[in-house]
Amino acid sequence: MPYKDPKDPRKRESQRRATAAWNARNPDKLRELRRRRVLSGRMKQSVDKYEAKNKAKRALSRPDQRMRRKYGISEREYWRMFEAQDGKCAICLSEPRPTKHSGGQKLHVDHDHRTDRVRDLLCMSCNRALGFLGDNPETVRRAAAYLEGWAATHRAHPEPQQEMKLVELPKEVEHGR
Repeated sequence: MPYKDPKDPRKRESQRRATAAWNARNPDKLRELRRRRVLSGRMKQSVDKYEAKNKAKRALSRPDQRMRRKYGISEREYWRMFEAQDGKCAICLSEPRPTKHSGGQKLHVDHDHRTDRVRDLLCMSCNRALGFLGDNPETVRRAAAYLEGWAATHRAHPEPQQEMKLVELPKEVEHGR
C-alpha cells in the first residue's frame, strides 16, 4: 500500500483507491476486521471520544447550529427579531404560510450576500423574489414601476367583456364522421 500522508491530496486519493480495491478483493477479511473492532469496543470508544470532544457543539439544537453557522445569529436572536416584526414579513407584512417543513411558524432570515449581514425576516415568496432580482434595489424599483405602469394603462382602458356565442356544429363533426 502507498505511504499515508494526510496533507498531500494526491496521496490521500491514492490511499483511498488502494483501500477500496483491497476491500473489494477481500470482503471476508473486511467483514472479520469490522466484527473484531465492534467486539473489542474500539468503535464505541471512538464514538464516545467524539461525543466528549464535541459536547458543547452537540448541546446546541440543530436549528441553532444551522443559524449560527449560516447567519451568525442564535435561535433566541431569531425569535427576538420575529417578535419585533410581530411575526410578519418585513416586505409584504404577511404571516408565514404553513409549509411542509416549517409548519407555518418561521420566516426566512434575509441577509446581504456580499457582507453576510442579517437584514430582517421575510416570507419565502419575498425572500425568493429578492434573490431572483439579484438583491439589486434598482432592479426592484424598475419591477415596481413596470407593475404600476401596466396596471395604470390597463385600468384606464378596460377591455369590454365579450359575450360568448354558441356555434352549432355540422352533424358530421358532431358525431366524429
